[in-house]
Amino acid sequence: MATQTQTATLVFELQPTPKTTTVKPIYHPPRPSQEVSSYDHRISDTESSTTPSVTKPSTLRTFLTIFTPSFVGFIASFTNGIITVGLPSIARSIALERSLYLWPSSVYGLTSGAALLIAGSVADIVGARSVELTGITFLGVFTLACGFAQTGGQLVAFRALQGVALALHLPASVAIITGAVPSGRARNLGFACLGFSQPLGFAVGLVLSGVMIERAGWRLGFYVTGGCTLGVAAAAIWTLPKLPSQNQDGVIALWKKVGKEIDWVGGMISSGGLAILAYVLAYVVPIHRLTPIELTAHSIISADLASIRSAETASLLVVSILLLCAFPVWMHYRERRGKTALVPNKLWNSLPFASTCIMVALSYGVMNSIELFSSL
Repeated sequence: MATQTQTATLVFELQPTPKTTTVKPIYHPPRPSQEVSSYDHRISDTESSTTPSVTKPSTLRTFLTIFTPSFVGFIASFTNGIITVGLPSIARSIALERSLYLWPSSVYGLTSGAALLIAGSVADIVGARSVELTGITFLGVFTLACGFAQTGGQLVAFRALQGVALALHLPASVAIITGAVPSGRARNLGFACLGFSQPLGFAVGLVLSGVMIERAGWRLGFYVTGGCTLGVAAAAIWTLPKLPSQNQDGVIALWKKVGKEIDWVGGMISSGGLAILAYVLAYVVPIHRLTPIELTAHSIISADLASIRSAETASLLVVSILLLCAFPVWMHYRERRGKTALVPNKLWNSLPFASTCIMVALSYGVMNSIELFSSL
């Protein structure tokens, strides 16, 4: 009995020991960690709630974001006014051939329109800010080069490159305002400034370039606008906001992505079709056969319908039509393969998109015709 009682007490005394050792580590440590975690959650919630107010751009930043690309568009259209008013003086100064009279004005819009789709795709991959800075810089360089042109071929070539630089600027400027300007009244004002800057620049260019050409010559207009554009390019390093980038893989990987993901074939099809069609309409018939009244017609073929019978004109016209018809077919092929399309065919099913494109095409056609009428 004594031994049994003693062993029982020993067992009874050993039982509380594991209870205290197992309960203590489970009960006491979790409370501080739970309090810390809940406190961290409260901090993160407060930080997330205050983030929008911290990142909201100031009024000055919004103004600079809208003003910079709008002023670039104003200057670019100002040079069109110089060409329109100063074409007779330019032709005498550099001995511009009569067959090139239409091209200093026409080639600018042709190259900018032909390169616009590719430029927009590059801006989507590389980044709108980088493309915008590149476009503004090239625009200033080639505008200055137009002022230094010594022959008609040089002027036409520099105007063509100036149009390519404008194509880099246009989609990038829209992307910057979309990504950096808050939605609502400020963003609507930004888009309005982008659109209004071009006709305003052309109108001001018609007036001021006439004064400059009469007092100091046509080259001064290109010197002033080119210098202003390069100055804006330097200032844009600070005035343009830095948008969040989707590419963190380095420069080499970025350019590989540009080569693989951009539809270069579709861009060449659309650009080639538009370029050949413009050549047929504006350059097939020697321009010295036309009267000044016929020159005002943008279509050379419409001035001399007999030229459509020539083998060269007919062949080029067929090639341009085939290329333009092949573009939607190529877009359909890209979509079926799951690849990015420059202009998906389904967009044309949208009535607002299709009607907007038609109105823009008609308005720009009228504006280009006014330029040609004013320069003759």
